[in-house]
Amino acid sequence: MSRELLVLRHGKSGLAAIGQDDFDRTLTKRGHRATQRMAHWVASEAIKPDAVVSSPAMRTTQTSEIFAAEIGLGEPIQWAPSIYEASVQTLLNVLASLTLVPRQMIVGHNPGMEGLIYLLCAEVPNPPDGNLVPTCALARISLPDDWSQLSPGCGTLLSVTRPRDLEDKT
Repeated sequence: MSRELLVLRHGKSGLAAIGQDDFDRTLTKRGHRATQRMAHWVASEAIKPDAVVSSPAMRTTQTSEIFAAEIGLGEPIQWAPSIYEASVQTLLNVLASLTLVPRQMIVGHNPGMEGLIYLLCAEVPNPPDGNLVPTCALARISLPDDWSQLSPGCGTLLSVTRPRDLEDKT
């Protein structure tokens, strides 16, 4: 038996304004559109998550809330402050603490999201631009049931979908 992890990097955000903290950066119009496009695609592909855990930074909050509204998420988003600027080990700890559901989504930031994918998956494609998960990209990973004991290479990368891959499909 296996469970699925959806790893979603937040949508495109603007640069921090003078005096603005990185935590408070917001999505751009492009980030909003890409998030809506990705959520619409997830719903159309029937890969809707059963639960979402997210960093509470403004850009991830906006991404998670847009996503939840677009897909009709039935459960409240779980906010995990430790996801912001998290190391891969911290992300593994977050995953280990989650209630078991068949398909879980985590919404966060790079380099942690990419690092998590590279750690969990034995085979990961080398993208031509060197950026596995650009903003609002979604990785699907099949993992063993017990997330308290995730180890390097224990997962299978099912797909990585970028918003630009969907421009003609939604």
